[in-house]
Amino acid sequence: MREKQIFIFLALVCAGLTSAAVGDEVRAAVSSLCSGLQGMLPIAAMLMIVLGAVIYAAGQTMGAETRARANVWATAALTGALMSILIVAVSQPLLNALYPGISCSGEAPAQNLVCGGTDCGSPGGACCGNSCPVQGQVCCNNNLCAAGQICDANTCRTPNCYGAYCAYNCCGPDDCRRGQCQAPK
Repeated sequence: MREKQIFIFLALVCAGLTSAAVGDEVRAAVSSLCSGLQGMLPIAAMLMIVLGAVIYAAGQTMGAETRARANVWATAALTGALMSILIVAVSQPLLNALYPGISCSGEAPAQNLVCGGTDCGSPGGACCGNSCPVQGQVCCNNNLCAAGQICDANTCRTPNCYGAYCAYNCCGPDDCRRGQCQAPK
């Protein structure tokens, strides 16, 4: 009993190490295999059903021994068709459990945005220099402005009417006087 427990433990450790070491090349190969199965097996199942029906019908016109053999061949063809349909139904969830990120649709899974060697953690978007912009940030002259800032003359600025700077977002074409937006004179 003790040897069986050790064997099961070692098998689980090996399976964990194997799945942890799966690279992008293996994922791409398994995705290609899965999409090939998804495209080929339904057609093969349909052909096996038709072939089984033809064999069964042809066997009915023959003698008793040939009829029995035709029934066995037709049953084997129908069983093969059912197995191929089962493989198509189960392949994507099963392969996704073994190799997360598998796409059986024939399309490559979306890759995360990488900016300057840094994985941004989500697909799509655009890099700002070597930085990953997050929601609410603006790219200004290859620099990220803080959330809520605007890019004005290639400089990140906070839109307000205070101090010497008056942002368009605050005042528009109006003047900025004493912290208030006012119409020009």
